[in-house]
Amino acid sequence: MTCFLLYSQANVPDAPLLDLWLGKYGPFVTEQPDFVVQWGEAGLSACERYTVVLNGKEAIANASDSTIAARMLSDSGIPHGIADTSATATIRRYIAIVFQQDMISLYRSSGRRLWLNNRVKEGEDRYEEIDPEQKTREIRRLKQYAIRSVYTLGLDFAAVYLGVDMHGTMRVLNVATTFHMTRTLARKFISRIENFCREYCASDTPIMLGADIEFILRNQAGNLVLASDCFPKEGPVGCDRVCMRGDETKKLRPLAELRPDPAADARELFRNLYRTMMIAIRKTGSPHIEWVAGGMPLTGYPIGGHIHFSGAVPNAQWLRALDGYLALSVFMLESPRSLARRPRYGQLGDMRYQFHGGFEYRTLPSFLVSPKVTRGVLALSHLIALSYRELRTRPFLNQELHHAFYHGDRDTLFPLVPRLWDELRETEMYAHYAMYLEPFAQHILSRTQWDEYSDIRPVWKLPPFQPESSVSRRAYEHSVL
Repeated sequence: MTCFLLYSQANVPDAPLLDLWLGKYGPFVTEQPDFVVQWGEAGLSACERYTVVLNGKEAIANASDSTIAARMLSDSGIPHGIADTSATATIRRYIAIVFQQDMISLYRSSGRRLWLNNRVKEGEDRYEEIDPEQKTREIRRLKQYAIRSVYTLGLDFAAVYLGVDMHGTMRVLNVATTFHMTRTLARKFISRIENFCREYCASDTPIMLGADIEFILRNQAGNLVLASDCFPKEGPVGCDRVCMRGDETKKLRPLAELRPDPAADARELFRNLYRTMMIAIRKTGSPHIEWVAGGMPLTGYPIGGHIHFSGAVPNAQWLRALDGYLALSVFMLESPRSLARRPRYGQLGDMRYQFHGGFEYRTLPSFLVSPKVTRGVLALSHLIALSYRELRTRPFLNQELHHAFYHGDRDTLFPLVPRLWDELRETEMYAHYAMYLEPFAQHILSRTQWDEYSDIRPVWKLPPFQPESSVSRRAYEHSVL
């Protein structure tokens, strides 16, 4: 494994980083490096086929243009003051150093200075390092904004400058692709890069696949049925509580959720999911309670389908492949109602670490709309987890395509889809799931949008739309599973 630090004469790293790097890796490599850390724009794309580039030139261009950066952060729902000429007084400022999905160092302004504008100038203010793992609400929010800002612009690492005003409102003020390095920070930075490279190269690690997928129970009058009236909080079929959008009381209302047992193969996970659906049917108790799925099948109630991965550590390259090949494919099927959940929910790269040592990918809406879509999503998720190192197209590094995703512009994004699926077909894993993936691909290419108003039980042939007799049930399960 070789790793190369690439920089131009205009962006020479501070001595602590340069000295430590040269001490570990030497001044140059004699072969194509496996990884390139690009410190400032030096010409390499994030989409290079034969090396992994951290901070590709596309992302650096996004961050360097205040108009583009402001638009991308706004589309993602991140509050910011970039390219804002109005005076916004801040009483506290932070610098967060981010590497992919983690904040590695945090600095807070010292003293009681009042800033009357959003300008950020290196060395203008004094900062002290603080514990980035503090559990205060402000630090948790800061960490979320900082990591999301770096990911949104397409970067792998950056310094994110944030300000807090007198009302406690926090905004991103700048995202810098090069930044001042102390010796302590340089050690942390190099350590994170080494961990990333080591974990990225562990391609033979088996990946377990899981899911938790929300759906809504609805009566025949079209009103919400509380899932807590039918299901327990825990278990394979349970409740997940959300707050209705626009409800100032912030009252949490229980929605239904399926939690099938994880599996090493998408086909087995699909079988486990179907079994949980049968459990849910029996617990519902009434044939007149309808099931609906999608992104927002009932106004004000956004729901999602979360894919769980365990056995490997997440990284930005994996998440960007999920965004570009999976989320974009599902996007082509979503109804306009489903798109309404963004940007508050379903942002690109939305992930959360899990207790099982892996993570859940949270960008997708509830994909229970049909067996064809569900099978396709699970199979494609597993293919990407095992093959993302081969998948190097990154559509959302382009700010126009990024904007189109958040604004539901299918016409702009659709021309990419056939090429993305051609790339998927070239992977070794595609043949393993071709029976699931080809019908899914054709459905996507047909540009057929799903109907979030429809009860999903008939298309799944769930009782009462399929007899409960053991003979007919086994025959249907054999055909669908």
